[in-house]
Amino acid sequence: MIGKIIGNYRVIAEIDRGGMGIVYKGVHKNLPEQVVAIKMISPIFVEIDPKVKERFATEAASLARLSRHPNIVTLYDYIETKDGLFLIMEFIEGIKTEKGLERTLADRIRLRGALPIFEIIPLFREILSGVGFAHKNNVIHRDLKPANIMLTEFGTKVADFGIARIAAGETSILLSGQRIGTPAYMSPEQVLEKKLDKRTDIYSLGIVLFEVATGELPFKESDTSSILECHIKEKPPRPKEINPAVNEGLEKIILKALAKNPEDRFQTCDEFLSALEEIGKPREIGHRFLDETIEEETREANRVQEKTSLGKIPKRVSLLVWIIPILILIGIGILASIRIGLKRAGNKIPITKPPAAERLEKREAEIPKEVGYYKTPDYAFDVFVSETYAYVADRGSGLWIIEIKR
Repeated sequence: MIGKIIGNYRVIAEIDRGGMGIVYKGVHKNLPEQVVAIKMISPIFVEIDPKVKERFATEAASLARLSRHPNIVTLYDYIETKDGLFLIMEFIEGIKTEKGLERTLADRIRLRGALPIFEIIPLFREILSGVGFAHKNNVIHRDLKPANIMLTEFGTKVADFGIARIAAGETSILLSGQRIGTPAYMSPEQVLEKKLDKRTDIYSLGIVLFEVATGELPFKESDTSSILECHIKEKPPRPKEINPAVNEGLEKIILKALAKNPEDRFQTCDEFLSALEEIGKPREIGHRFLDETIEEETREANRVQEKTSLGKIPKRVSLLVWIIPILILIGIGILASIRIGLKRAGNKIPITKPPAAERLEKREAEIPKEVGYYKTPDYAFDVFVSETYAYVADRGSGLWIIEIKR
């Protein structure tokens, strides 16, 4: 196919191939700067089912309607030639990283393993937005997996909507007996060849969420039949047993999405996303940690008073006590921006450890270990915990940066 002309596009390279067909890279013959992806529907589908050609134009028109969503790969054209059926789509360059090129979520998992929750939530916000839009337009994907989730510098895009329906219509199996979909991500009802609805995609996304949270698939049997049987009969392992960094909230969401009975899963992508957004909200730190901090700060203030013989703290100073935390929170944002900038520049951010930080380090066990934002219920004390550091802003002592030993 390399060098052939498909419509207005010249095929210049093969990108990928799978059960549904082959993806090529192409350029417009008159506009070489216009790069596209050319998906050739596997000829075997046409050979075993003459109705594939009839469905091709109908499904392509349906896919074009989905293309207006920012989290779905854009379809430009569909072409039928003597060589086969082709979809002309947006070409995704991917993201270049130090570890390699990330064109798909599968690449990111392969290069980085499990992802932290503060990356998972925005990632799935876009995935669920795209898939949910398709569902509202009566399109079920039926083959959701990391390899069909494309990564760009501007966001995430879901690919290959409608390909399964072109190949097999409304069923889950081809006339040849071959199943539509990827065994590791199939829902129980898909394995059992039952009628499918949007909840089959919810299950597949549950598998994807399990994989990005743990770096592994829930069912890793060596042969296809055993994997399919696991989807029907076996409970998935607890994600936290594989990756202790997975918190209970995320684990509950994953297991709910992987319920064998569709009625027990999230019923829509919106419901799925709401659950993820809920665990991403700031949480409150326990009062014990809060009370001890207040007591220590009071003692510290008294020591300062004794040394300087200032007596009572003037009212204007007490006003500053409430203004300072606001300035500190702004400082956290600036610090985070500097940290990101230095990281991109290949430098290491210096660790600042004021004397007051030593007190917090001694009580390190009480700093939340799970990555995320935390807040206190009635006191200006906020914490952002990353994988390595805790950024703590409190009333009188400024910003503390504490290195957390994992």
